[in-house]
Amino acid sequence: MNRGGTAVESRAGSLDRPLSFRANVSWSFFGTLAHAGSRWLGLVVLARLGGAETVGTLALATAIASPIFALTNLQLRQIQAVDASGRFSFSTVFGLRLLTSGLALLGVGLYAVLASRGSDLAPVLLFVALAQGFESLSEVIYGRLQRRERLDRVAQSMTAHGVLGIVALAAGYAATGELAVGAAGMAAGSLATFLFFDLPSLRAASGGKIGLQPRFPRAELVPLLRSALPLGGTMMLVSLNGQIPRYFLEGSAGRA
Repeated sequence: MNRGGTAVESRAGSLDRPLSFRANVSWSFFGTLAHAGSRWLGLVVLARLGGAETVGTLALATAIASPIFALTNLQLRQIQAVDASGRFSFSTVFGLRLLTSGLALLGVGLYAVLASRGSDLAPVLLFVALAQGFESLSEVIYGRLQRRERLDRVAQSMTAHGVLGIVALAAGYAATGELAVGAAGMAAGSLATFLFFDLPSLRAASGGKIGLQPRFPRAELVPLLRSALPLGGTMMLVSLNGQIPRYFLEGSAGRA
């Protein structure tokens, strides 16, 4: 069997063979490029369909939600990837991700209600946050796949998130003229990728032995949080550093 291929393995339902280092690097580069390219293309398409203000609304919603999820994601993918001894079980990591993503959604929801009530930003912000929440669930699976040296599945998932997101965004907005409908399509695309691609990948990579039943054992959760919280805080600051110009632009010149 070709170590760089996945089609036969996918049909067989097994991801027990790691890829070569070169193949993993190539897939990682491809996935990152495809995901970023899809996001950029989505903004281009949206600009043609709706103009600068529509793009500004989506960009502002993303700028608000991204630092919150950067904090609550806690770099759990990276922690899993380097946990060679298996100190933290997947069910514990997944349980923590469910909790923190729920908190992120709650925080964004409160902001939408209190700060954006009555504006067109509020529903867009909620759906953008929901899309990021589903992506955060996919990302925690990426950590398990990375440990198994199967970055091909990670890259394919990232591509699916990006492509489905742009197609749903463009189709929803073109059909209704409502950005919130397009953003809802993005969230639906992320959910579909998680359910129909990432979960099967997780089962295949674990031989069906890993379930999604969250667990919260204190013996694992406390050291996991000690390791993860500083990483999450750092990533939030990095995200804020990139988003602060967007906040100032909104305050001084509007969304266009």
